[in-house]
Amino acid sequence: MNSLEQAEDLKAFERRLTEYIHCLQPATGRWRMLLIVVSVCTATGAWNWLIDPETQKVSFFTSLWNHPFFTISCITLIGLFFAGIHKRVVAPSIIAARCRTVLAEYNMSCDDILFIYLTHREKAQVGRETGRERGRSRLSTEQGARRGTRSRDSRIMT
Repeated sequence: MNSLEQAEDLKAFERRLTEYIHCLQPATGRWRMLLIVVSVCTATGAWNWLIDPETQKVSFFTSLWNHPFFTISCITLIGLFFAGIHKRVVAPSIIAARCRTVLAEYNMSCDDILFIYLTHREKAQVGRETGRERGRSRLSTEQGARRGTRSRDSRIMT
């Protein structure tokens, strides 16, 4: 497989990952909004529950019975965490971190929206160049053109 085919495969892989993350964004946004709304409701209900003078005079379960808004919102929040909302609100970040782990083995990395770029290869011999020249990654240059900037790791050592 020549370098042109490899570059095309890498670009196709990058497009597929980017497409997948963009498809996750609407669902992730909805889960985040739901978590925010339920958290605010729980905090508001907790505040009303704590400042109520009757709370100190009655038993714990009676006080929860007297404040159904707090009780229901708290149960809903606990149920959402048991259902895995904490994983759903950060799903794109989890996928990006796993991609970085895999790509690191190939001297590549990616950003949060999964644009792939090449990274420096660490050499054991300090101050000694091999016979090859350093080149600029075509993929990194194209990524910088998309963003309007150059990647900090746009130069590779081969």
